Formats: sequence, structure tokens, C-alpha cells
Amino acid sequence: MSRNRRIIASASCAVLAYTAAAPRLFAEKTQVKLVAPMKPAQEREDYQECVTSVIRKYQGPGSVKKNKRLQYGLAACKDRYPAVSIMIDCKKEMAAAYRDDHDALKAALIECRNEYKKYTFNPKNPVPFVLRGEQVFFAGAGLNRSHQIRAQEEGDPNNGLYMGEDFGNFSCASLHKTMFRELQPEYLLFGNDPFLYTPLRHARREEFLKAVGLGAALNKPTSALLSMHRDFGELHYEPSTQETINYFPMSFCNFDRKLGPVYEGMKIYYLVDRISTQVTPYFGTAFYRQDSQVPAKELAERIRSLLGAQYRSFNPKPGVTLISQVEPKDFDTEGDPKNVCQNGQESPYIAVVAERDKTGMTSYALLANISNLCRYGDRISSRFLKKGP
Repeated sequence: MSRNRRIIASASCAVLAYTAAAPRLFAEKTQVKLVAPMKPAQEREDYQECVTSVIRKYQGPGSVKKNKRLQYGLAACKDRYPAVSIMIDCKKEMAAAYRDDHDALKAALIECRNEYKKYTFNPKNPVPFVLRGEQVFFAGAGLNRSHQIRAQEEGDPNNGLYMGEDFGNFSCASLHKTMFRELQPEYLLFGNDPFLYTPLRHARREEFLKAVGLGAALNKPTSALLSMHRDFGELHYEPSTQETINYFPMSFCNFDRKLGPVYEGMKIYYLVDRISTQVTPYFGTAFYRQDSQVPAKELAERIRSLLGAQYRSFNPKPGVTLISQVEPKDFDTEGDPKNVCQNGQESPYIAVVAERDKTGMTSYALLANISNLCRYGDRISSRFLKKGP
């Protein structure tokens, strides 16, 4: 293993990163200056500016591709400001349904405001995310779709197609620096055999290993080898078993609003695709104050219930509850599930709740969008086969 490997969460989660920098805590409260949450009126204004910017750029006569960009941009605005977009859509729907019934309209608009409260960040709720259909929102930001990212905020700063250094409730300076090579990426959580991604399932293993710098592994029957590749990130190969595992490059955004009495810090991690300057949300992690006293078992059950009846709880190691549709069978050397993109065995989400020092209270909880990870792997694999190493 690299001598620069470091563990940046509690040992029970074993979320890994490679960097030459000095060790630091996974949740750094001093990284950003916390500011007051936006008021609903300001959030509505920012959302409307985002929508207007996208419409101005892409609406009107044009190709199908241009219309697709319009729809993609509008959806990105909703992912950026989910709570207020839900409220505005609700109000439009209610205004059309009850235009001739003032009393019914008034009651319906109250329900729209209640919907807004469901999807905005609640600093008192120990569950840091909410679900809406097939979408998930973590601390008021979407974990659903990829976003373009650019070096500078120029032109239309609120264009939903692009992420700036500020994105919804989050500060993304570290993500920007990673994308544009000012910081090294991190390689974290839930590795996968690259041959489980659809485009590589029928690829020649020997040719792939040589292309990603692991060709020497074929002649070394005992030692584990490590290679770094710009698309596949960190690849491990064990010649004695011929097992390959990869961890994609990632970086994070920090929550930069007031955290309240429950949380100590929050991050959203994004998979980084430097070639397309695109980032894909992968998982959100919430860290709990030591004095918040959130029982880990109760929180895990609340999360399992919220995710749905098809989800079950497992205890892969002491003090850790893993919530998934599929019981993990394979684990990496750090004890985290691996090969989560197996055909027919994929869980759309995986959640983890970790206990603090055998106290029974929660240290942190995370929610990973496994579907995003697997789609990202398919895209990178497809590009690799088309263009070569």
C-alpha cells in the first residue's frame, strides 16, 4: 500500500484517501466560514434566476440537442434548489386547480409551504436527507444528477448546467481545486471490480491490465500491485487471486450554513471526471456533535424505514450498521463492501450509521447513491474502450 494512505473518518468506516498532505479530520469545521441559511425569499429569487438563465440560453427554435439542454438545465436548477422548486411547482399546480375556490386555494398553499419545509435542511432532524420519488436530497442539495463544473463563474453564474464554487447550501472550493489540478483527488469507499461495469464485461483482462499500468502483475504471483490511472483512479491487483479493484477519483463540497444543535459537519462527495469537466454526486456524510446524543440504532432504523420496506440492516463490523437492499458478500481490506455494481445485485442506495466509541450514540451517517457510482463506471469504461488508455 502507498505510504501516503490515510484514514479520514473513524476507523469503523475506513473511508480512504491518498494525499501527500498532513493528516486531517474528515469533517473540518474550520474549512469554511459558516453563514446564516438563506431565507425562503432569497432562495426563491436565486432559483428563479437559475431558471431564467437556462431559458434565456436554450429556449426557442433549435435542434433537439438544444431542447435537451434546456430540460437538463431546468432539472439541474431543481437539484440545486430542491425545496423551493418543489414549493413553486406546487403553488402553480394548486393555483390552476383551485382558481375559482379561494378558501380551497388558501388551504392548498399552506400545504405547499409544508412541502417546502420537508425538503429544506432541518438542523434539528437527525436524518440528514429526504427522498422524493426516485430522487434524494442531502442537506438541501440533490444527490441525483451530474453537473458541469467550470474554472470561473462567468457569463450566467446561476445557469443550472454549471456548478460554481457555491452550490445550494454548500461551498465547493475543494471540488473546484481538485477538478482543475490544484488539489489531488481522494479515492474513497465501496470499490468495484472494473470488469463488472457493462462495457468491460467482455473485455480481455490481460489487455486492460496492461493498459492501466498493471501488466507487470501478470508475472508476479504473490505481491499486490497498485496503479493510478486518470479515469479509473486507484486500481489494486492481487496476482495470486487475479482480483482487480478500483476506487474512482473524488472530491467534496462542505455545508456552509448554520448547523444547529445536532450536526458537527457535513460533506457531499462527487466523482470527478476531468476530461468532460463533469462531477457526479456520490454520497453525503453527516457528522454528529458529541453532545447531540443521537442513538445509533434508532437512527439506523429510521433511515432503513425511510428508504423503504425492501431495505434491510446488516452489521458487517462492531459499531457499524449498513443499510442496503442486498446483503454485502464481499469486503475490501478495510472492511467496506466492494463489488456493489454486480448485475442483478445492485442496491440503489447504501447507508451507513457508525457508533461513537461504544457509547451507543451516533458518530456519523452517510448515504451513497450507488446507481450514480455504477453509471459513472459504465461511462468511464465505455470511453476507455473507445479511445484507449
